[in-house]
Amino acid sequence: RTVAICAAGDYAEGGAWDGSVSNRVYLTTSGKNAQYVRFKGAGAGLSTIHGQLDLTSEGHSEDGLGPAAMRCVRFDQGCFQGFTLTEGRSRETNDNKEWDHGGAVFCGNTDGTVADCVITNCAATRGGATWNARLYRCRISGIILGAVRYAKCFACIADHNPINKADTGALTSGCDVWHCTAVGDSTDRGGINANSDMNVYNTIGYVGTALGGYLSTLWHGSIVWGFKSYGGTDGVGHVRADPLFRDVANGDYRVLSCSPALTCGEFYDTYWSDYTTDYYGNPILFVDGKPLAGAVQTIAPGVFVSSAQNYGITSVTNGVSVDPGESVTITASDSLRPVAGLEVDGTYFPGLRSYTYTAPALADLKPCGTFVKAVYPTALYVNPDPTVGSDDNDGFSPESPLLTF
Repeated sequence: RTVAICAAGDYAEGGAWDGSVSNRVYLTTSGKNAQYVRFKGAGAGLSTIHGQLDLTSEGHSEDGLGPAAMRCVRFDQGCFQGFTLTEGRSRETNDNKEWDHGGAVFCGNTDGTVADCVITNCAATRGGATWNARLYRCRISGIILGAVRYAKCFACIADHNPINKADTGALTSGCDVWHCTAVGDSTDRGGINANSDMNVYNTIGYVGTALGGYLSTLWHGSIVWGFKSYGGTDGVGHVRADPLFRDVANGDYRVLSCSPALTCGEFYDTYWSDYTTDYYGNPILFVDGKPLAGAVQTIAPGVFVSSAQNYGITSVTNGVSVDPGESVTITASDSLRPVAGLEVDGTYFPGLRSYTYTAPALADLKPCGTFVKAVYPTALYVNPDPTVGSDDNDGFSPESPLLTF
């Protein structure tokens, strides 16, 4: 077993030609011992392997693809761990996959491993982040062109990718995905394209409307949200719902304690052969025997207010995160219909007009969360006595009966 310890710093000089494209690092070792070669960086953000844009050669593209472009890494077996891979580019568009595939990483198969890396600002006609390889706990962010293709992805996060110039999702054709979180940046392009040659397990994925459709993918115990595309049937292998991230705008992909991700996971027969940690190295959480979906296996306290008909609740809508020890108040509001009371975690409290949720310490957090909804009267009252009943009343109480139906 060979481990090359790579110091912190920028690796931006030199390179090796593989016959088609120049590569900053080219691991040529092959055969039965290649799998034991590991390049170990000081950590993402500390050890950085730079590719190279081509902005001058004849035939180069505006995204930096061209004859003088350079990938970050080319290998078939072994492991690269603890790096930032950036500015990787393939050559210009061509029918040869070794020419225009793989911006940051080109792997000849799925025997090579990329672990604990950040892949950003890379581009290729196909596979702007990677072509093939096994990805563990990687973050794919800011990919300019292309996506992750034909890779096996474990506990990875894909976000902030300008998908308008890429494939229809950051994780796309040929990928198998386990416990990942993929966030889209626009309504028509998603975090996952979800073609028919993909399998997605216990994952939270935003899916857009452009091209292909998520329902053609084999989903297993996953959360799908975004916009429905073509074909298929809702509810097969997935739940279509907002996953209730704590703060998606700032990259906090912990789910609230009331998230549907806690109850949708699938514990399939081969689960332990695919088992991994989450993105941060934490163990996978199980709730009532089901694994928590997504790449981040930490739950944040929160309260969920169901979509209230007729504006029956103010102050809080849908899921809201509350820090431990802090509180939020849910208030009933009589608008189009009067509110008869509030229901909290399945228990109805007649006449209750407000409920204050105080987030417990994380150690006391219950996985099922807290759920609040407004309850409306189910009967109409009528009094034919014109001195009591009036068609100007709302009819929802004995004190406000209608005159006629």
